[in-house]
Formats: sequence, C-alpha cells, structure tokens
Amino acid sequence: MPEPALIDPALPVGDSSLGRPATWPYWPSYGSISPDCRATYLDWLADGRRDPAVSIGCVFLFYYGLERRLLADPSTSHRARAQRSALVQEVERLLGIYKWHSALVGYATDLLDLLGVEGARAGVGDLTAPNLWTGEARAVQEYLQTSYFSKDTARVKVGLATIVAAGRPVPWDWALAWYCSSPERSFRTPAWRCGDEFRALFRARFDERFGDGLAVKPNKTRLKAKYRPASSSFWREVSACAEDLCDVTRQRVPLRKVAALVEDCQTELDGYSRWLGRNPGGRGTLPGIALLPEEVVRTITFDELEALRSCLDDMLGKSRSVVVGAQSLMERWPSGDKERFAKRDAVGLAQAVSKCGYGIEPDARFGGTTPKAEDPLVVFRLPEGSPTVPTESYLAAVFAVRLFIAVALADGRVSDGEHQEIVGYLKASTPLTPAERVRLRAHSRWLVCVKPGLTGMRRRMAGLTAEERAALGGMLVAVAGADGVIAPPEVAALTRIYRLLDLRPEEVHQDIHALAASAASPNDPVTVAEADLGSSGFTIPSAPGHREDEPDTITLDMDRVRAKLAETERVAVLLGSIFAEDEQPGGIPPAAGEEGPLAAGLDSAHSALLRRLAKRESVDRAAFERLCEDCSVLPDGALDALNDAALDACEESLCEGDDPIEINQEVLEEMVA
Repeated sequence: MPEPALIDPALPVGDSSLGRPATWPYWPSYGSISPDCRATYLDWLADGRRDPAVSIGCVFLFYYGLERRLLADPSTSHRARAQRSALVQEVERLLGIYKWHSALVGYATDLLDLLGVEGARAGVGDLTAPNLWTGEARAVQEYLQTSYFSKDTARVKVGLATIVAAGRPVPWDWALAWYCSSPERSFRTPAWRCGDEFRALFRARFDERFGDGLAVKPNKTRLKAKYRPASSSFWREVSACAEDLCDVTRQRVPLRKVAALVEDCQTELDGYSRWLGRNPGGRGTLPGIALLPEEVVRTITFDELEALRSCLDDMLGKSRSVVVGAQSLMERWPSGDKERFAKRDAVGLAQAVSKCGYGIEPDARFGGTTPKAEDPLVVFRLPEGSPTVPTESYLAAVFAVRLFIAVALADGRVSDGEHQEIVGYLKASTPLTPAERVRLRAHSRWLVCVKPGLTGMRRRMAGLTAEERAALGGMLVAVAGADGVIAPPEVAALTRIYRLLDLRPEEVHQDIHALAASAASPNDPVTVAEADLGSSGFTIPSAPGHREDEPDTITLDMDRVRAKLAETERVAVLLGSIFAEDEQPGGIPPAAGEEGPLAAGLDSAHSALLRRLAKRESVDRAAFERLCEDCSVLPDGALDALNDAALDACEESLCEGDDPIEINQEVLEEMVA
C-alpha cells in the first residue's frame, strides 16, 4: 500500500485563497484527497504546522509520516535514528497544540509510551523531571486542566522506573511530575495562577513530610507498552518491554500521598491566589508577600521584602528591640489612610515584617491596637518558629503585664527591677514558649511607652462574677508587690481598681497584709506592723531572725508570688478579653436580630457574618469587606472559614467567585438550621 504521507509533486493542487475544504476523509492519504485538501495541507506545512484551527485530517496526514520514521525506518536509516529525538519532540509539540482531539491524544501518548519503554530497554532515559509550569499562566492552566494524559507520561514512567530500580526514594520534582501525568490529577486556580509559589511550597512541604524522598517499592508489573499505528500503510502492532524495570505509575498508594500534599499546598495558597486575582499586578508587593507561607518567602526573592528587611536591620542594629515611630513602617505599606491603618493593613504589615524575621508590638494578630502615625512601635527580632496567633497562656501573661504596668506606673516609672521581676515570674507562672517570652518582653516595653491607664475599665469589667473580681484583686496586689515594696501611689491605684471592681477599698489593705504574710516562712508566725500609708507605703516585714545589719526592706519570696499568680491564671485567661480593643474579634456585639447560637461549628464572629449573608444571592467584594469589618474578621480568612464549615456540613461551598461573591442560600440555610 502506498505511504499516505508521501507528497507526489505530480498531483494537482487547488487554490488555497478560495478557502479551506469543509470535509476530509476519515483516513486521509495525499494521493486520494482532493486538490483543495492538498492546498490546505501544503499551506499548513509551510506555516510551521501550528494552526490550531486546521482540520485534524491535516495533522493525522503528517502524523502518519512521523509514525513511519519512528517505527519502520530506523531499521534501515541511520539518519532516522539520529533524528529520533527531534521526531519525538515534534510528536510532543503536536500533542500540545491539538490536545482537544481525543483520537490524536490517544495515538500520540501511546506512541510516546512505546518509544519511552524502548529507550529504557536500551539504557537511554532522561532523569530530569519535567516542569509543566513553564510559559504563560493561561497556557499552564489549560494544560493542567485537560482531562487527557500528559505528553510527559512516557518520560515520567521511565524516570520513576529508573529511580526505583536504583533503590532510591522518589524526589519532590519527580513526585510532582508523577501526579501531573496522572489522569486523576486535580488542580485548582492556585496551582496555575501562582505557579512558582506553588512549586516552592510543594517542595518545602514534601521535604517536611517525606525527608529525602517518597519511599516506593518495586512492583511486579513490568514497564511495557504496545502500539497500533494510525497509518493505513502498516497495521502490525508494535510492542516493547523493559524486563528489569517496573511500572511504578500503577501504584496508587504513593500517588494518593502526593495528591493529598498537592491539595494541602493549594489550600495554603488559596488566600494569596484570590488576592492575586483581584490584584493581577500585585505579585512581589508587600500585601501579596504578607499572605505567602514562610517557606515560599525563604525560597523566592522579592525586592520589596528585601528593602523592608534592610530597613528593619538598620533600625535594630545589634539591639534585640527598639522603639520607633509607627509612621516609619506605615509609610512602606500601601494604604488608603497613611495616618491610621485599617485592621487589615495592620495585620498585613505585621505579617510582612514577620517574613523578614522581625516582630512588632502592638501586633493586631495578637489583640494589639491598629497604629496611628504618631504612635510608638516596638520592633524586635523574632525567634524562628514563632506562632502567628496567641495562646491562652500568652493572653494571660499579656493581661498580667498590662495590669502590672498600669499599677507600677502609678508612682511615675517602672524600675528596672520591677520590669525584670514581672517578666521573670510570668515566665515561670505561665507555660510560655521562648518565642512568646520574647514577644511578651517587647509588648511590656511598648506598654511602658504608652502608659496604659484605667480609663474605660469599668465598662469592660461589668460582666465579671464576684469570685472573678476577688481573684483579680488578689492578682493585682501580688503583681504590685513584685519588687518587695508597695508604694503609696501603687496603693492608691489599687484602691481605684478595687472600686472599679466593686470591691471594698479596705480589702486592698487586707490583701496586701495577706500577701506579706505569705512571703514569710510558712511555718513561723508573722506580725505585720502598722504602716503609715501617707508616708512610706507598705514595706514587706522581715521574717523572724532578722539581723540589724541587714537592709530594712526584703524582697518577696518570688516562689510564693508565682504560686499566687498560678492560682489566678485561670481568671486571667477568662478576663483577658476585657482589655481587647473595641475593633478586635469578639468586641463587636451582634446587630439586631443576629443574636443566636453558633452556626456550623463557627465562632461567634463568623456565625454573625454568616447570618448577615442570609437572603443575599450575591454580594460585591467591597460590601463583603464592610460586613467582615463589622464582625471584626478578615475577608479572605472569613471566606476560607465559611467554605470549610460549609464543606463539613453540606459537602458544598457556600461562597463562590471573587467579585461579586455568590452565596449559596440552600447551603446557608442548612448551616444555620
């Protein structure tokens, strides 16, 4: 049978300017197609074989020639063997252009599979993992979302087989290529919109989870392939088998592990991806970098982040912390209001600063206020692995530090000894991590700068029980006695706080005497001398056996003070929220009609937001952000929280789209039922 792809110059060719023919035969042959089809075919060849709109008959006619060169000619043509690599690349190129045609995809992938096995059997294989994230994002998206096999399937099979046969674990790039070449792959927007960031995060998470690589044992199925050519010139089936290599891609368990990791990485990048969708030119800017995981920031260099890091380096020099004006950092952040940040800007700035290895106080993520341009900030070196959300123990410690400084500043200053004592016994009385202790020290330094008073505390203490008020009073007395002396101004401050707590002012003196008694030896009686509150304040009396040559004032037994604070730590956790700023989560009361139980496992703030979305089929992004601000939650985090809760409750997402955001009311009704 004549070769269908053979071009016969003697045959007539039509006029291509008259348009392309409407139909082609199912099995085209250059000798049997019409002159108009020949004209279309020759024009397509001359144009570089790249027009995606050409009839698939043109592509198959050329493909027949590639089949013959690769399968039939090598036995007699040294030139064909030398051109094998170029011919394989041409098949891959055609597969990328015409991936919409399932028949061509089926033939081409099977042919590449066969050639790959033949190469592996001959000891020829490329052990460089293919990278699918090359080119424009839209092209990557189309490629990753196609339901057909990847053009790299054969290469991945051979590469994995060679790695496993050598007894080595599968490295991250080959594991990702394995998943990409699988027909079961499932990629969402973050994978193609944030390609570089996705690969960097996948590598970091892969190393965390699998160390040197994914352990894969050889399986019984040998690496083999068979192929029935598409050309009508030869119908024989061609097969190949590499007996010493196994087909690793038949194993499902390792692939499921990779799939789970891919999904985790996409989920981590969801917020950044949505932000990038709203800000297409925002890659590399601080607001975008602030949303990226630490592992990505350590891998990819961003100019704006390096400039911020250099600024922070200059601020601190060799110091552990430094007080700076808030404006010096606020001016580096793109915000509509340069005088005072919105909460989302304060959170973003804190996240960006943390990516540089530094922390700031106050930090909005830890219950801090949003700064104004004239406010002080404390910048400090952030220990590696520092948490991004506060623990209950940390909130308790912050609560105690704030109370201590408010009382200690009653005499106009906080002495070095007082400052060191409060930090020291808080380390012991609450289970803080080293990173939390560093942040607590910076926070206490900021409190000394801003001199927190007692204004507004009555309103915030209104909900306390009698037991909590009494415990809080005892805790304050213990804190005030941290340096061994309670000065008259401190007594006066304690008296004011006791009144705010609706405790009797005389209880201040009783609690001071009780603390003094507990500081002495528990086995010896202690007599508390009368003191003139108007002159010298309360001095903790010496224990029996005091010598005349010793100082008149002794330091409290700090173990006793720690024990006292340990007793009140539970109260500190319960009461910590009363010192939160009005704009912090949980500080906004629900609007009229929104009171109700928590919905679908959400906290009170997100439950309130959920109820505010009722009866809305959609909401534009700006309106949604205003709702989030009213409920004191961050928009991107709120979307994640609502959709996660919806998936758990109904196995469907609640919110879809970026702007406007579509609200599935059926899912919402199920969540609040």
